[in-house]
Amino acid sequence: MSKKDHSKDIEQLLTEQTAVILEAVDKSLAAQDERMDRRFATQIQGERLVTSVLLVKALGGGWDSSNIAAVGIKPSIMQAWQQ
Repeated sequence: MSKKDHSKDIEQLLTEQTAVILEAVDKSLAAQDERMDRRFATQIQGERLVTSVLLVKALGGGWDSSNIAAVGIKPSIMQAWQQ
C-alpha cells in the first residue's frame, strides 16, 4: 500500500468518524431543544394556573358549588366551550 493510498484511507476514516460525531451532536441538541420546549410549556401552564388563582382571589375569594345549585345553573359542555 502506497503512502497516497494510506493517506486516502485515513482521510476517509476521519470523514466517516466526523459524520458520526456530527450526527450524534445533532441528535443530542434536538433532544435538548425538546426538553427545553417541554420545560417552557410546563412553566407557562403553571403561570396560567397562578394567574387564575390570583384572578379568583381579586374577585372576592372563591366560589361555592351550593350557590350555583341554588341558582339552578347547569351549563352543558358546549355552553362552557363557547364562552
